[in-house]
Amino acid sequence: MASKKLALREVMGLLFADPDSEEENPPLGDDDRSISERASRSSGVGENSAGTSGVSVHSFYSAGHGASVGGSGASVRRSSVHQAQNTHETNSSPNISGDSRGRRGRTVCRRAGGCRRGSRGGSDDESVNPLQNGRGGRGTRSRSVHRRGGRGRGNRGRQNRAGHDDDDDGNGGWANLRDEEVYQEWIKSFDEQVGYRGDRELSTDSRPIDFLSLFLTDDFWSHITMETNRYAHQYLGSHELMPSSRFHEWYDVTVPEMKASLSLHLSMGLVHKSEIEDYWAEFWPTFTPGFGKVMSRNRFEIILSFFHFANNEEYVERGQPGYDRLFKVRPIIDLIIPRFSAVYGPHKQLSLDEMTLAFKGKSTLKMYNPNKYGYKAFVLSEAKSGYVLQWSLYTGQHGDEVTDLGATHVLVRQLMAQHIGKGHELYMDSYYTSPAVATELANDETGLCGTVSSQRRGMPKALRKTELPLARGDDPVFMRRGKMLACAWHDVKRFHLLSTLHGNSCVRKRIRSKHTDSGFRDVNRPVCVDRYNSFMGGVDTADQRIKNLPLSTSVKEMVQSYSERHSEHKYGQCPYHLQQ
Repeated sequence: MASKKLALREVMGLLFADPDSEEENPPLGDDDRSISERASRSSGVGENSAGTSGVSVHSFYSAGHGASVGGSGASVRRSSVHQAQNTHETNSSPNISGDSRGRRGRTVCRRAGGCRRGSRGGSDDESVNPLQNGRGGRGTRSRSVHRRGGRGRGNRGRQNRAGHDDDDDGNGGWANLRDEEVYQEWIKSFDEQVGYRGDRELSTDSRPIDFLSLFLTDDFWSHITMETNRYAHQYLGSHELMPSSRFHEWYDVTVPEMKASLSLHLSMGLVHKSEIEDYWAEFWPTFTPGFGKVMSRNRFEIILSFFHFANNEEYVERGQPGYDRLFKVRPIIDLIIPRFSAVYGPHKQLSLDEMTLAFKGKSTLKMYNPNKYGYKAFVLSEAKSGYVLQWSLYTGQHGDEVTDLGATHVLVRQLMAQHIGKGHELYMDSYYTSPAVATELANDETGLCGTVSSQRRGMPKALRKTELPLARGDDPVFMRRGKMLACAWHDVKRFHLLSTLHGNSCVRKRIRSKHTDSGFRDVNRPVCVDRYNSFMGGVDTADQRIKNLPLSTSVKEMVQSYSERHSEHKYGQCPYHLQQ
């Protein structure tokens, strides 16, 4: 503690030294290097963070200026330090940004001793010790808060928490692009097969079942038939049935019966009735005789009761290695998803986004979006058609899957695993886009274009709103680092975009406007923004088509029942809870 006090007194003595007195400390103008070294030791700001000794001297000057405003001898001390700073700038001519001038000056002031504007102690002969007055104590506490980024001024606390680089100008190698550049195409040529890849012939005369069979293969039907029968035997072997139970009528289901059962589910989406029993009712105004011709109502409900995808005996308890929240449906996911890419080859442009599958039942997997509840799925699709290539259901955060680059970085790699290195262009929003993802995809011959948060690690600080005010109608601002192009633009609102596929060229677009007499206005739109608007809507297209499909009440009840059984089994309750 004594050494700490001594270091602080040295710094404060340097700040408030009388230039006419003969003290231990040398005059400010004699040794510029000693000034920067003393300021660096007291503030913890060294060459690694400040960049040059010129920044340290400037920070030191800012600290002296902020500390001596309230004293009677402030002007003498400030002029002495100011003279030393001018002498140093004349000799070394450092490049000091306005950002470092304001920020580091205040930081050094607080760290050096907690001195604040209007502090007590104003005379030249007064002994200044920040550890002996109240304001110094508060300054010491604020120093620790500032270091952990909790209560900084303005946006500084949030920036520190985000883990941004503390280089000289905060731009980390990003360079301004003032003139239009000649963009060099670097990505490999896309020569993959596009369109149908199936192993069976299809034509305009093909039936709907022929297309469905491309995705629901014989392995799919055999698996759910086997697991449904297995679950029925597990339940019947572990429960004593009531004499009137309909489960006494159970016998093993076959593949044709399973197909017929699911076809009735799909038909219920076309013909809506309030109860399952109504589909077999013979009331003449709403009679649907087709259901009774395919299967009896009792047989349909028994199959529905035992409908299953996984073997419960293989369930792993929560907290144990191998635990999977999607255990109940994992076998079906592994059977269906690979068929998406096997049947169809996408075009060059892909889009990645999330969709919410509406669901209001009980489930630990349910997510809340601002205006809807449901399961959240991350989807990779073809940009133009909306054809789904890969998807992943959100099951919560898992520590073993998160890296230093974040969970979304891992997610992008998982969804793009089968399409890496083929020359694709990936379009996605700010939830997934980052310089780290862009760099990794570029190394694998995959381009990226997407909106991005200006606070992301690796993004240039010069494009932030606090550093670069933009108004509607201003020209876009571009910065480049290697293959990455960062763009800040204010159209309807301000946004930032990151691309490895485009240059800084712009196109003139005529759009509708309520604020002009003609009803239109011309905008200078960046090419990367124009391409992003063209190719980002793939997942939205798929989402719209899914919502247009009718879903029967019985299917919703089946999904809800299956999810509730999954939740009960997950918490260790009876896995064979069924209605008899």
